[in-house]
Amino acid sequence: MSTSIYSLKAEELASDIRILLELHHEKKIHEAVLRQVLKGACWWISNNQGKKDSCDLWSKKALALRRANDSWEELGLVHEHIIPRNVIEEEILALRGRPTVDQITALLLHSRVCVVTAEEDKCLREKGLRQKLPSATSLTAGGSARYVECGIEISEVPFGASDA
Repeated sequence: MSTSIYSLKAEELASDIRILLELHHEKKIHEAVLRQVLKGACWWISNNQGKKDSCDLWSKKALALRRANDSWEELGLVHEHIIPRNVIEEEILALRGRPTVDQITALLLHSRVCVVTAEEDKCLREKGLRQKLPSATSLTAGGSARYVECGIEISEVPFGASDA
């Protein structure tokens, strides 16, 4: 029976990644193969949280821009991974010994996205934060630290919800 990756739960995905990590540590699969699986896993987790208007995290500027327009198109809005995917991949690859499914799941669940404006996305790039965390930043504080550096404020209310 074939199962689509989109029907898997994060824990199921983490279980398979744990097996691949063990094979990688035993030098039975190439790191490039494992990295591709991790890249796909991070995309799957973030896409499962919603795309475009169904995304639950928005910068205040992006939310105001979207609410002022009837259509998503041509607004220059960007789905931005709060913790860059490559940072999550590196954290998973750094797990030694026999990592648990819970450890891997916890790392995968950092694959969250936030809708930001093109201007905010540009600031992250210009400050060298598009693909990395600020120096000496923990994974749990990483997203907020990147956003603080660029003055990006996250709205407490998703696009479809009322401010009231």
